[in-house]
Amino acid sequence: MKKIVKIISILVIIIIIITLSISCTINSNNNYKNSIINRIKKHYKVDEIQYSNYYKDYYIITTKEEVIVLNKKYVEVYKEKLVNLKPYNKYEIIYNENKLVYEKKKITKNKVTYTYYDAKTGNKLNETSLEK
Repeated sequence: MKKIVKIISILVIIIIIITLSISCTINSNNNYKNSIINRIKKHYKVDEIQYSNYYKDYYIITTKEEVIVLNKKYVEVYKEKLVNLKPYNKYEIIYNENKLVYEKKKITKNKVTYTYYDAKTGNKLNETSLEK
């Protein structure tokens, strides 16, 4: 009986540790996204930011109507209406080689594959795999 109580106690402690770890990771990601939004709002006049990302010295933000790309000095370098883009809501929007690109990331047991799509046409541009 004591052995069963000990095993249950250990399992409960392990579940609590895993839950706290996941919670901290989510909180850290939210803090990162919020810090991006706060920096942008401090240096650039924009109403409501619905999406934000930072990639290779560029801030990519979306509002209800458009995607705006700012350089690291918060100067607008690119702007496009959302209606002109293909809807790939599940992929990250990045700014690479002077155009908007969707980045699809697929993680498998042995490798990570990045696939890039043109945001305007939806055509596949490139695919890169990193193997372990």
